[in-house]
Formats: sequence, structure tokens, C-alpha cells
Amino acid sequence: MAKYREAQKARPRYLPLAIVGESHYQSAILDLCPLEPVTLVLEPDNPFDSKAIAAIDDRGRTIGYVPADSWVRRALLKEKQACKVRVKQVTGKGRKTQGVVLEVALGHGEKIGQRQYEANS
Repeated sequence: MAKYREAQKARPRYLPLAIVGESHYQSAILDLCPLEPVTLVLEPDNPFDSKAIAAIDDRGRTIGYVPADSWVRRALLKEKQACKVRVKQVTGKGRKTQGVVLEVALGHGEKIGQRQYEANS
């Protein structure tokens, strides 16, 4: 029983996170697949928000941003937690604009990095 509990603690617990700004990154979103890894990076020189956190696919393309009022943003910026992130689902298939829901596991993976802001990257 103790081994089972240890295995449960070691396994990441993923929680959903809907990102924003996807309408600007539709070409990247079209290629996303569930469970695909995503990296979150801070963009301190972002002209719209100096605490902006971009969501980047495994090809290095921006797919959206973590909402300013998100629990994830607070955990990453204030609590300096590490995270592991992946695509949960792409919403609105077949529609003009598609959205993205991520899954985030705090306390696993890596601490958030930084990059320079790139308009519509």
C-alpha cells in the first residue's frame, strides 16, 4: 500500500487551463494534438503586459497566453512553482476560430523561463 501511495504522489495531477489570445495564433493551433507538450515562458518586455506568460508549442510557436487573473499565473510568478504543461483539447474544430485548453501540473517539470516578446510569433 505504501508503494501505491508513493506512486500516486509522484504522478503529476493535471488541472485544466483555458488560454487567451488564440485568435492571433490560429495557424499554430491547427497543428496541435491532445497531450502535446507546451512550454510556458515569461515575456517581461511584452508591451501589453510585463507579466505576460506565453504558451509555446513544441515547434516554438506561440499558441496563446495565460490569462492575467489565472491561478496558474499566480503560482508561477508569486510562488515560483515549476510546472509541466500539455494540450488537453483544441476547441471549436471546424469553426473560424479555435481555442485551446491546456492541462497544468504544478510542482512537476521545470521553472518558467523567459523570452523576448515577438508580435504574432
